[in-house]
Amino acid sequence: MKKLLLSLYAVALSAITVFAQAPEKMNYQGVARDLAGNVLPNQNIGLQVKLHSATPGGTVVYSETHAVTTNAFGLFNVQIGTGSNQTGTFSSINWGGNAYYVEVGMDASGGTTYASMGTQQLISVPYALYAKTAGTSGPAGPTGPAGPTGAAGPTGAAGPTGAAGATGAAGATGAAGATGAAGATGAAGATGAAGATGATGPTGTVNASGTINYVSKFTAATTLGNSQIFDNGTNVGIGTATPGDLLSLYNASTWSGINFGTSTTGISHGNGFYVGLNNTAGEALIYNFENQGIKSWYKRSSKNDNY
Repeated sequence: MKKLLLSLYAVALSAITVFAQAPEKMNYQGVARDLAGNVLPNQNIGLQVKLHSATPGGTVVYSETHAVTTNAFGLFNVQIGTGSNQTGTFSSINWGGNAYYVEVGMDASGGTTYASMGTQQLISVPYALYAKTAGTSGPAGPTGPAGPTGAAGPTGAAGPTGAAGATGAAGATGAAGATGAAGATGAAGATGAAGATGATGPTGTVNASGTINYVSKFTAATTLGNSQIFDNGTNVGIGTATPGDLLSLYNASTWSGINFGTSTTGISHGNGFYVGLNNTAGEALIYNFENQGIKSWYKRSSKNDNY
């Protein structure tokens, strides 16, 4: 670990006086030493210079870096204002506006990993840069205290009141001003009381008619007539309102067509033909009736039998 002793050796700033054009730079000289205080002769070092405003830790108004080589005595010289700029502009510093402090950091290996070596206030000579603005007017000084109030003079006699002047003619009406911006929308008002209940409307007419349990069919655009199909919720009858089987067909006074029973399912005709299945015995029967007697019948006791 090496450090830089911040000794301001013979800072040559005598040239910065009241010339018409002050140079935008100032000399800085120091000696590089290690932690034991030994001089670092003929060594490449990296320097970082920062200018703080108002206090040692104040705002950095300008910063720059330098790569320099010490001489045989560890001495180095740099001109602040001519290094590689990092922050701010040297020429825009208001030297008359604040106190300024210079902080120097060093990397003894010549790199850019700078360790701060301390901060010192710039005294007197650097502020000669302020002389470049000497030709301009300085800021106004503070207002001096008010002088003592003089004694009041004697009050003069009141003069006579003059006659009232004639009323002048009314001036012309000025042009209408521009329409102002619309105001903000006001809050919603309270909900009003409920209105009175309206009169009951006329009762509508039923547009469909029919008899209960009959399957509806349209006999006009909006009128339902009585169908020939009856459904009591369990059985369905065609031509009858008293179906005894799941599906019963009735023609005039004779049962005919298809009858489906609950224990024996079959297809029958009122004139004497019946095909049935005995669910209990698993038998298939075919009967042919003639004049209330069995003319012929066939029985199949299993699915492998032939009639």
